[in-house]
Amino acid sequence: MLSREDLVNQLKSNPITIPTTEPKKLTVYGYTRCSTAKQKDYGYGLDVQREEIARKCVSMGVTLKKLYSDEGVTGKKLDRKEFTQLLDRLKPGDIIIAHSLTRLARNHPKFLKFVDKMKERQVRIICIKERIDIVYDDNGEISASSKSQINIQSIFAEMELDKIQERTREGMEQLKDENGYIATRPFFGYKVTYNPDGTSKRVPDEEQQKVILFVLQCLLDNPTITVASITRLVNNQLRLGNLNYKGKKEVQHCQITAIIRNNKLR
Repeated sequence: MLSREDLVNQLKSNPITIPTTEPKKLTVYGYTRCSTAKQKDYGYGLDVQREEIARKCVSMGVTLKKLYSDEGVTGKKLDRKEFTQLLDRLKPGDIIIAHSLTRLARNHPKFLKFVDKMKERQVRIICIKERIDIVYDDNGEISASSKSQINIQSIFAEMELDKIQERTREGMEQLKDENGYIATRPFFGYKVTYNPDGTSKRVPDEEQQKVILFVLQCLLDNPTITVASITRLVNNQLRLGNLNYKGKKEVQHCQITAIIRNNKLR
């Protein structure tokens, strides 16, 4: 058995530094947000987010100091009440835990801006769903591993953006008329119906077609008739209740002109 003198000699050779202060206690905040009932159905309900944050705290061995929640608030708004209160309380070394980066910011570019702001304050960010854990090195810069996580998410975000743009292009193609022009809504005389597979098509609207036929009859009866004259005749029929133009009491010259042009009546 080593004597006290032997132990002292060991310490002289290899001294042990005793910390003069206790390790800093981590301050952890949680944040949840749900803007619509639809998001709740997709697994973004506040209860689900709270449970995920609670489990994360247990796995990290930390205590959640406070949970901030914004319900019925879109991610577009930066002045969310609870979110603003959270930002006001943050100090260097604090931790924010969220279920997903989309709860903190509406999209990936806005999340990157949020990260820059938190870097200035040296606040750690944890997003459970994306497995993001943003920490800082001794120089206050985002660590290499955190940068890798962010870059990977940037690639996924870019891929998702490409998918959205592709779906948008496909949708715009479906909206093109026979002349190749894009109509965000069908011309007067037509309506959109949806098929079981999600595709859509334009079909004639019976009530509106009556107006188009009346205009065509005016042109057939008098090929030189003016738009103003046709407008007066149509308005007379509207007042009598024989025609219906979107429930309006009268039409304007420009609307009759559009009917003639879109349906190639002249």
